[in-house]
Parts: sequence; C-alpha cells; structure tokens
Amino acid sequence: MPTIILRKLSFGYSSPPHDVFKNLDLLIDTGWRAGLVGRNGRGKTTLLRLIARELAPLGGELTLTVAPRYFPFRPADPTVPTTEVIRNAVAPFTAWERRMSALLDDGGDDALAEYTTLVGTYEAHGGYSIDARAMRAADRLGLDARLLERSFGTLSPGEQTRALVASLFVADGSFALIDEPTNHLDLDGRERLAEFLSEQSGFLLVSHDRAFLDRCIDHVVALSADGATVVRASYSEWRELDRQRIETEGRRNESLKREIRSLERAAHARREGALARERDKAPHTDKGFIGRRAAKQMKRALSIEKRVERRVAERRSLLRNADKERALKLDAASGSERLVVANNLTVIREGRRLFEPVSFMLSRGERLAILGRNGAGKTSLLGALSGRQLKTEGVVKLARGLRLAIASQSPSWVSGRLDDRLRDAGLDHERFFNVMGSLGVRGDVLDKPLDTLSAGEQKKIELARTLISPADVLLWDEPLNAVDLESREQLEALVRSAAPTLVFVEHDRWFIEAVATEIVVLER
Repeated sequence: MPTIILRKLSFGYSSPPHDVFKNLDLLIDTGWRAGLVGRNGRGKTTLLRLIARELAPLGGELTLTVAPRYFPFRPADPTVPTTEVIRNAVAPFTAWERRMSALLDDGGDDALAEYTTLVGTYEAHGGYSIDARAMRAADRLGLDARLLERSFGTLSPGEQTRALVASLFVADGSFALIDEPTNHLDLDGRERLAEFLSEQSGFLLVSHDRAFLDRCIDHVVALSADGATVVRASYSEWRELDRQRIETEGRRNESLKREIRSLERAAHARREGALARERDKAPHTDKGFIGRRAAKQMKRALSIEKRVERRVAERRSLLRNADKERALKLDAASGSERLVVANNLTVIREGRRLFEPVSFMLSRGERLAILGRNGAGKTSLLGALSGRQLKTEGVVKLARGLRLAIASQSPSWVSGRLDDRLRDAGLDHERFFNVMGSLGVRGDVLDKPLDTLSAGEQKKIELARTLISPADVLLWDEPLNAVDLESREQLEALVRSAAPTLVFVEHDRWFIEAVATEIVVLER
C-alpha cells in the first residue's frame, strides 16, 4: 500500500524564530481516512503544506508515493464554469482539448504527430472519463448540473468549498490533504460532506468539528509536544483513549516528581553532613585524623551527589511534556431578570425579509443558539441584537443599560502588541492570561506580534477578550472557527459552569447540544 513517510523531519519559521517540528517521525498509509488533531499552533496546517510540497523541510526526509492534492486552493480562473474548475484541478483538460482541436484543424504532419502525443497524455490522465467522474463527485456533495454550469465565482462560499473538495477525489493515485473544509458550511452541508468523505479512501483531514470527524475518519494522527502518534479509531474512541493516557501519565509524573524531591533531599543531607564534619576540624585536637575523615566523607558525598544528579536527570527525562488542560473559571451569573426580548423580529435587506419573523426571550444565564442554513441571516440577527443600524420588522427590547461583548467571525485584534491592546481596552492582564493559558496558549506565544499568530490563537484572544469584559450578554458569531478540539471542550465546560448569558451562531453540533438552553431556527 502506498505510504507517506517522514523521517527525522524538522521545520521552523525564521520570523519570529520558531521550531514547529524537530526530528518528527511519522508513517501514513494513503488508504486511511485520517484525522489530524492537535492544539492550535502545534503545526497541523504546516504538516499538510509540507506533505503537499508547498513548504520544504529544513532537515530529515519526506517520502511520497502518491500525488498530494491540497485544499483550500484558489482556482486559476474563477470566471469559468464550475465543472471546468473541478476537472482542471486534476489536469489542464480544457487547454489540452483546445490544443487538440487546433491541431486537427491544422491537419499537417507535424500537427498530427503532436496531436497523437497529446491524445496519449489526455487519455493517461483520464480525460475521456473526467466529466463523468466530476459529475458523480459533485452530485454526491449536493451540487446539481445547474450549479456546475454557473461560473465558480458566483457560488456561495459553502458551494465553492464542496466543489473544490470534489476535485480532490476525481483523480486516480492522489491523496487529499484537507484543511478545515467546514468553515463555510452549515449543519446540512457538514452532514453531506461527512457522508461523502466516509465513502472515500485516502485523505488527511484537519477539522475542529468533533461530530464531523466522528462521521468520516478511521484513524487519528495526533500532534503533541512529544511528536506524533497514530491510532486506528474514530475521534470519540481516540479522545477516550487519550484521556486515559493523560490520567496515567499524570499519576506517573507525580510519582517521578516525588522520587526526584526525595533524591534531592538525600543529596542535600549528605552534603550538609560532610560540611558539618569539615567544620568539626577547627576545635579538634587531632586535625589530621579529622581532616582525612572529613575529606573522605566529602568525597563520598560528592560522588553520591553526582549519582543522584544522574538519577534525577534520568527521572526528569521520563516526565512527559503533556499538553496541559487547565480548568477555566469565571464568576457565575446571578439573578434572573429578562435581558433581551424579540417579538416577530426579522431583518429587511433590499426590500425583502432575510428570514421568517422569530420571537424569543433571554434571561440572565440563558444561552440561545441561532441556527439556519448558509445565507439565512444568522449574522444579521446578531447585528440587530447588537444595535447595528439594520432595517428590521418587529420588536427587539434590551434591558436598560445592557452591556454587550461581541466576538465576530473575524477577530478584532490581529495586529500590534497584545499588551497594548489589553491596556487600551482597560482589561485585566492577569485574568486574560489565565483564560488564554486554560485554552492552551503559552506565554511565549502571547509575546509575539498579533499578526504572527495562527488563526486559532487569534480566535482564542477574541473569545478571551469577551469573557473577561464587563458585559451582561455575550454575542458570539461562529466562535469556534479554527479553535482546536481540546479548547472547544474547555469552552463547553466553562459555559456550563459559569453560565454567562450568551447568544451565539455556531455549526458545531456537539457544542450546540452541550451549551444551548434555547434554540431559534431561521427559515427563509
């Protein structure tokens, strides 16, 4: 079976200096439906780009026996029909067809010779069956013939995503590298894509949607501070195994730490004993005897100390550098007063309703999930609640003096220094860094310029900013985009325990089921 092999692979960035991988060993069977998981900043996208040959390793070896195909990518010409985008992602079939037609029109000997060669190339790449294969893949993803005839640039972001993913699976001998395909997909779109991927073989997928991963993968490739591990399992099965591993390593680490402290105390006691014997030399009459004995004891103590130091070093090397999960804690909400009331509310755009009118009430500590298909107006409804100048029908009432904290789809703080941003916003540094640490973001990361951070790290900053802001209601628009799997679980636990008053738009089914107390579905 074809494989992807990484041997002692190293890679890092120079600005700012940052090692992503050091001596990474990994083997991936290209028949797997594999999910790539790990904390934000651990190198998931970097690994995909290395396998796709978009990045070159700084050391080690990378061996491929398949042709990698990477998502997302930009079509060369988004104005052509979507069918052409799909087929030309495999090979330049349209250009070959035009050239073959021109050569036949020419009819000369040289033209016919070139035509014969080009026909062979066209056939070898599956040119005579590419249209049928493209149509089948697109149909499985819910893209009908009418959509395929439209220019790619006129499709919605979700439709574009499905078309590009379809193109990854219409070529023989290829391996798909799929980075966050669910970002622009609603719940129905995610279900359809998960079903499609579950029927394929040969891909490495990065996604932070746990239900989506469970639907379509049969292996997990997990990146951690210690390297990479591979488990044949669904996401849920792997997560349970990983929890058990963390608990076992935690107990083992505590035992090793106790042994290290005991060894260090013993070494310190022996040194103190030798020093005390040395001090006894001064008042003693037989200084030669005492001196020899003190020197002998000091030499023995130093020898024992060196052995202890070696044992301590050995024990420290056994301590696992685990990705720690720290519990998030915020002040729990109190009171039950009604904060938001909507009655037959809808948003008007270009003279029409974006969605059928909805009614709901939000009291302190309640969490309202806004669901609906792509384009149904979910973000616009959040905008109406936030006081943006939108044309509406119906009534929305906010409690007097209501304070809002808004986390948008695109993070607010993406440039400059974090310390400066916190100071200008009047937010408490210690509380902010405690929340970020609980989400797996280390202090050295937070010292970097904001524009050098990963999308997931920037998103966590956006969420932490709202969590510590003095607000009565949080408005979150797709808060989990690019946020790693472990941090999603941390956020779920936080929302359940602290019970902030929250209105959110999200497509992660597990998150919705875990935290929402009410649901509003927008219908067009």
